[in-house]
Amino acid sequence: MGKMSKIIRFVKRLFPKTPKMKFMYAWYYKHAAVKEHQALFESFHGKDVSDSPLAILQDFLKMPESQKFTIYFATNDMQRDQEFINSIGLKVKLVDISTFKYTKVLATSKYLINNSSFPAYFIRRPQQIYLQTWHGTPLKTLGKKMKYGIESMYNVQHNFLHANYIMFPNEFTKKAIMEDYNLESLYTGKVIMNGYPRNSIFMNKEKAEEVREKLGNDQYTTLAYMPTWRGKSNHDVDTAQYSKEVNKLLKYLDDNLKSHQKLYVNFHPMVQKFIKLDDYKHIYSFPQGVDKYEFLNSVDALITDYSSVFFDYSITRKPVILYMYDYDEYMHDRGMYFDIKELPFRKIYDAQTLLNCIVKEEFRNDSYDHDDEYIQKYIQYDSADASRKMTELIFRGNDCGMPIIDYHHNLKKKRNVLYYPEIKKPEAIDTIAKVVDKEKDIVIFEKRFFNPELSSYLYDNYRDAFDFIFITRTLPRTYFEEVFRRKSSKINKELNLREVKRCFADLNVNSKFRRNYYHGEAGETFHVGKAGNLAATMFVEDDGLHIDFSNEKQKKITKLLMVNFREKIIWTRQLTEQEKENRQVVENFYGVMDSYLVAEKARYLLMLEVEKKNGEKVPYYLKDQIDYKRRMEKFDELDKQSIYLEAIPYQHVFYRNCDEPAEGGVIPYVNSETGRFALLFATRQQQLRNTIRGRVMKLKLHNSLVKMTLQFKKQQSAEIKDVIFSYRNPVEDLKYSFDYQVREKNGFWFIDAEIDVSKIQMEELFWDVFLVIEKDGIELNLWAYLSRIRRLSFLLLNYQAFADKNHICFPYSTITCKLAFTYREVTEFDGMNTRLKELFAFGIYILFYPYWKRKRIWLVFEKFCSMAQDNGYYFFKYCMDKLPESRRHMYFILSKDSADFKKLKDYGENVLPFMSLKHILYSLAANLYIASDSKKHLYTWRTKPSIIANRISKHDILFLQHGVTALKRVDHIFGRKGSSAMTYFTTTSKFEQKIITENFGYAAEDAPILGFTRWDVLEDKSKAEEKIILAMPTWRAWLEERSAEEFKKSDYYFNYMKLLQSEKLARLLKENNVNLIFYIHPKFKDYLGEFNVSGDHIELIPFGSRPLNEIMMKCSMLITDYSSVCWDVYYMRKPVLFYQFDYDMYMQAHGSYIDMEHDLFGERYVEYTELINGIEAYIRKDFEIKEKDAENIDYYFEYRDAHNSKRTYDYIMGKGY
Repeated sequence: MGKMSKIIRFVKRLFPKTPKMKFMYAWYYKHAAVKEHQALFESFHGKDVSDSPLAILQDFLKMPESQKFTIYFATNDMQRDQEFINSIGLKVKLVDISTFKYTKVLATSKYLINNSSFPAYFIRRPQQIYLQTWHGTPLKTLGKKMKYGIESMYNVQHNFLHANYIMFPNEFTKKAIMEDYNLESLYTGKVIMNGYPRNSIFMNKEKAEEVREKLGNDQYTTLAYMPTWRGKSNHDVDTAQYSKEVNKLLKYLDDNLKSHQKLYVNFHPMVQKFIKLDDYKHIYSFPQGVDKYEFLNSVDALITDYSSVFFDYSITRKPVILYMYDYDEYMHDRGMYFDIKELPFRKIYDAQTLLNCIVKEEFRNDSYDHDDEYIQKYIQYDSADASRKMTELIFRGNDCGMPIIDYHHNLKKKRNVLYYPEIKKPEAIDTIAKVVDKEKDIVIFEKRFFNPELSSYLYDNYRDAFDFIFITRTLPRTYFEEVFRRKSSKINKELNLREVKRCFADLNVNSKFRRNYYHGEAGETFHVGKAGNLAATMFVEDDGLHIDFSNEKQKKITKLLMVNFREKIIWTRQLTEQEKENRQVVENFYGVMDSYLVAEKARYLLMLEVEKKNGEKVPYYLKDQIDYKRRMEKFDELDKQSIYLEAIPYQHVFYRNCDEPAEGGVIPYVNSETGRFALLFATRQQQLRNTIRGRVMKLKLHNSLVKMTLQFKKQQSAEIKDVIFSYRNPVEDLKYSFDYQVREKNGFWFIDAEIDVSKIQMEELFWDVFLVIEKDGIELNLWAYLSRIRRLSFLLLNYQAFADKNHICFPYSTITCKLAFTYREVTEFDGMNTRLKELFAFGIYILFYPYWKRKRIWLVFEKFCSMAQDNGYYFFKYCMDKLPESRRHMYFILSKDSADFKKLKDYGENVLPFMSLKHILYSLAANLYIASDSKKHLYTWRTKPSIIANRISKHDILFLQHGVTALKRVDHIFGRKGSSAMTYFTTTSKFEQKIITENFGYAAEDAPILGFTRWDVLEDKSKAEEKIILAMPTWRAWLEERSAEEFKKSDYYFNYMKLLQSEKLARLLKENNVNLIFYIHPKFKDYLGEFNVSGDHIELIPFGSRPLNEIMMKCSMLITDYSSVCWDVYYMRKPVLFYQFDYDMYMQAHGSYIDMEHDLFGERYVEYTELINGIEAYIRKDFEIKEKDAENIDYYFEYRDAHNSKRTYDYIMGKGY
């Protein structure tokens, strides 16, 4: 099975959904000749035919020799750009950048001209000439000056390194790019100082007049408005809100502009679709059929903000207006090379001043023509023939007198390359900074391991400390090379040299990358690859652990290290002179156990540092080959005790992340896989539980009987005490004994155990099976593990036992392959007919797999697929109503029995009935789930192990949540390593995002602040004549599956019944004409009959019987305890009262991410009388929210603009789904 998995992964890598371009490029790179008369031009990754590449191309086509050439221009939209080149009479061929033909053209064209970057797999061949024109004087920081995106420099840097020529329009741009992409010491080509070829148009006054006449603007005052994009990405700006502000500004200007004035606007594509210009009299979009810069050259003034377009336009010496209404905010969020206020242009900060300037045409008196400092710094090299001069250089070798800086001197010095792909933590960067030689070394970082935290750490501490490049694993290689690279040293060597070429172009570097590093201090990381082992012996005596290395007489041992399995040094100490002389270390690790350095039940490796003759220090692992072999002869998967030595006990171990000291100690052992010396920090009981395990040999369920045979290694000085069925619950201790018999055979115990589940009182949900033994005076609960075949049988067969006619018990495998059981109610989907439907759907999916992989499917669902009232429904509704194109690929899963099914009837086939064949099939085929609950809610609840459920668990999901995460700890469920891990986790504020990133293990980009989609329709519908208090307590885990009698004895029932039957409350409600709605949580629906109320103004409503959103909007105030519904009501600026009478029990069972005793908004009560008084106070004040709570709303809610669904959709699209 292991080999088959490797084969499947290998085939997927070779033949993905979209064939990898790098494989095709590699073939042409190796085998196809470079064509002397072929050129490839590209601008902005094929987004248009424009900019300096277009200007150079137009000049080249005027040269006679161009007639011999086959000329290509790269595009990502053939139809769009074909229309454009036809309109301007450009005789070139287009090549689609997404096709294999593009890879051929890229590999075989002698001349390459680009203003951005070719793909990361590109390698310039020796016969090729590559001109990199870049595309603008930088205002916003680039390269290693991008604090939260330093790794994004990778492909731009890669392209600069490969360019024969880099063209800069001014010294400022040259300095910024050469320094911030680490090119000063790494680049080996030539830098050309020349104005941007595209900007030659700004010196052509005749062309400006020609365009004015063509557009009928010769009698008008014309202005162009070109604001920059406000975001750091396409997803961190509220486009709808920003567009609303823009439309407001445009309307204001349009209402006041004069008849002879025209304002042309050009917005970022993310905003453009929100801007409708049809209704304006004086405002237009940039004209079609005219090059953007040709048009810009024709206008009388430019209005912009932080866009570098003003550098280009300033060549005209015409007025530039910087309209910076959000200057302070923008400067706070974005890095700039200089303060834009220093520029010699008019600065305006409000709409009124802008209007006056335009209407009165005050800008006509603006001039910067005599500002020599600005001209010298930014537009010194711009000229009318800038394009011609670059064309002469590239195609004829004539430099036309342009200033040229040759960087060939960087070839003289040979550099070492330090390649550390596993750099994932700040401490790793710290270590590298200590071992790198700035003059001799270059560090390679891998982009994929960098996140905002690591990026900002490199930026803050080491961006100028040493030379580095970023790479991705996109080495071009042929399919043949990919298949045989691991079996052929010749191919492997060739690929290594190709990777050197890809990373460093012509730079003189050592082709053998250094991958090992070590500095040797605690807290640092290291990497030693296939490090050798020192021969040593290990034994425990009264004074601690002894490590004898007397067989290594030739080595100078200097230090003892304790490291984790991720190559981080946890603790070190220098060897004493006596230890060096005796060739033996003695250590009790008391200092380690006193210092919060280790985690409970954590494992670490031991190493010794060796100082070589040249002074270099290297760490070695420790191993006793003879002892290892002896221990492994006794080793068994069911009993691993042979690898452990005696424990070194300690009474008060201070474990990391634990407030109180614990009993424990350190247990030396030999790692079973490598034989290396290691340590386990745990008690003897914890160690034994971890090393003695069982195997499930047989398992049979029939009617109500559960039978099994368990195999354990027979233990010396041990006695079997029991086989127990234990309820998994942090509050309640509930267990039952199996009937069992023990057989002994070949040194093993075979335990035949059975239990009749109809004769025990079970509770939902999970039950574990333990063998209880007593060994050396220690009682142990031991697990039994499931083989792969046994786990597979759970997916295919229908295991179940009936506890009664309404409940079943069935086995499943935990994440760690232990045997456990689920107890729950019987559903209509527990029969064999469902299993057959699953197998049929799976067969269709496998048979037509290529078809399903091409089909783009989003599945949306909510809790149990039983409702359409939460974030999932409102997102689905938004897409169906506002984005008709989504009807082709988006589906909502809903039970036909749901009260909400009818309201979705207008969406027809986009609503799939729960557990229908199509639902099961689409669950397999979908490429994204979008849900307000976990993936487990997409299928029958608490489903038995099945192929479908197994596949569902592996899909990507965007978690819309059903409530803000703060009051209840759920990271063990929804965290990155939880039982229901998410791919993306929607959050509502920086406050919540911080909780998710710090406690759940998600990166900030995977926990986007989007807001809840259901909040888009929230509005305060409360009325003075219809005052409603909504009471909505959450569920209590310890009350599940209780009988009615048990439930009535609970604190929950007692406290809420006291509230509902309060005569004072009934009187208050009646006197003030207020109604109280008590909304029953779905977990307590079975106890609805046990609640009774006092007075006519209290109504009990079961969950789902009325839309919760409607009740929340109509209510005037909320009473809850720990329910996340509090956020929805608070979002509408309504008061919230928290009634937390069982706070200590709740914290024990669930916990919280905030201190609810001090940090809650609203009012908090633990006593019934205080709550009644609080209700009365708010009734008297007509439910007015307190000032402090009103002030904090913006802290808890990033957006309150009704565009959360739009943000969510944009985020999904941005992720490539």
